[in-house]
Formats: sequence, structure tokens, C-alpha cells
Amino acid sequence: MRYKDPTTQKWKEKKREGFRTRPEGVAALKRLEHETDLGFDQAKDETLKEYLHMWLAEYRENKAAKNTHKLDKLNIETRALHYFKNIRLKDITPALYQTFINYLMMIKDIANKPLISYTGQCTCPSSELLD
Repeated sequence: MRYKDPTTQKWKEKKREGFRTRPEGVAALKRLEHETDLGFDQAKDETLKEYLHMWLAEYRENKAAKNTHKLDKLNIETRALHYFKNIRLKDITPALYQTFINYLMMIKDIANKPLISYTGQCTCPSSELLD
């Protein structure tokens, strides 16, 4: 199967062999096409950590400004990997991703609030919210 990589705009090819019957091969081709449409190879048990480090090295290193690369790396390590831990790519659901976005918004809200309000009361977040 030939497809165009959306990030590099280069043509790539994926092959699978060794099927006993034609219907097995056709079914495997459909699965492969579906995985390619998703944007990654779900046949691998690749973790988010592996994917993000590959993405950082392949698409950001030496292609973005030095500080941008450092910021991307910091955000990957302190935000995404802290939240998702060792999750596999195929286990990330839209609902799980949305909870991650909500988590990021909560962190942003916490970071923008003073730790002590004008009334003198502590507005520190509980440790449960940050873990």
C-alpha cells in the first residue's frame, strides 16, 4: 500500500506478506489502510512517550528555534508524560484526551491565580489536583 505522509509530504510504502488466502490479505489491507488513516501504525504497541520523543527528534530538532525545541521538550516531559505516564497510543481515546485538555486548563488557571488572595486566605490548590 502506498500513501503520502502528511507531515513530510513524501510517498511511503507499507507491505504485509504471508497470507494463506486472498480474503485474509484483503482484510489485512483494510486494517492497514484504517491504521494509516488514523495517522499512526496501531499494529505497533508504541507508547506515547516513544512517539513524542520520535516526533521531537524527527520534526522539531534542528527545524525549530532552539528555545522552541527546549519548550516543546519541557512540555512533553512535564505535562503530557506526567499525565499519561506509559500509555500506549492505541489506548488514548477522545474522552481521555479531553480530560488531559481539562487538566491543562486547570493548571493554567492555578498558575494565573495568586497563592494568597487579597483577603489573606490561602488559595493554594490541594495536592490532589496537581498529582
